[in-house]
Amino acid sequence: ATITIPSPVLAQTGDIYAEQGATITIPSPVLAQTGYIIADQGATITIPSPVLAQTGSIYVEQGATITIPSPVLAQTGDIIIERNEGLEKQLWKTCKKSMWYITEKSSDFIIKANPQNATYKLNNVAFSREWFLKIKNNKLSPDKIFSIDNVEHRRIAYEFMDKVKMKSLKDYKVLDEVTDDGYGYPMKIVSFTVQNMKEPLLFCNCHCPSTGREYFIGTNQITCRNFKSHSFGLPLNTTFSIEW
Repeated sequence: ATITIPSPVLAQTGDIYAEQGATITIPSPVLAQTGYIIADQGATITIPSPVLAQTGSIYVEQGATITIPSPVLAQTGDIIIERNEGLEKQLWKTCKKSMWYITEKSSDFIIKANPQNATYKLNNVAFSREWFLKIKNNKLSPDKIFSIDNVEHRRIAYEFMDKVKMKSLKDYKVLDEVTDDGYGYPMKIVSFTVQNMKEPLLFCNCHCPSTGREYFIGTNQITCRNFKSHSFGLPLNTTFSIEW
């Protein structure tokens, strides 16, 4: 779809939302206020007004384009931009105090800028800035990652880790392995030693059947069948014939 608004004055509008492949052009000399500005991947929104005084949250997906060449953008809501350093630099000039969402898709520019009001997320999971930088930049050792108590944080850290580092784990062993967990994914019981712990750690390396996400889940079982039985509160060595 293509929308062109050639009005000399567009004082106020609600949300501006362009779906994939859509083009919205608002060449008015004045666009004083707008709601959210959202551009899906492949969409283009152009607002060449000399004054855009206030907007709601600005969300730009990777591959989308939003052009706001106004000399004045006084206030905006949350800012979420994926791989668009040019727009980040433009908004940074006047929106330093806005709430910025920093993700693995943010540019090095905005990460280094370190906004005063920022939420840091990797794969939609929130982290402190310190942990965000360590995980994103692959600065954590495997033994440090596998000692993280938070399961979601541990999963994300593992996803961002260079898997070659797994070879550095002391006494890394695969105790049991199946090629199909019933949902088409492999499953392993692995054992390894991490720093400052006397006994080896046992983890089940498995996948969520709904999302496909890979997890390392702590366990005291040494076989895949017993891990699965125990996780459902069933007797050990339960045989699963049909799963849904």
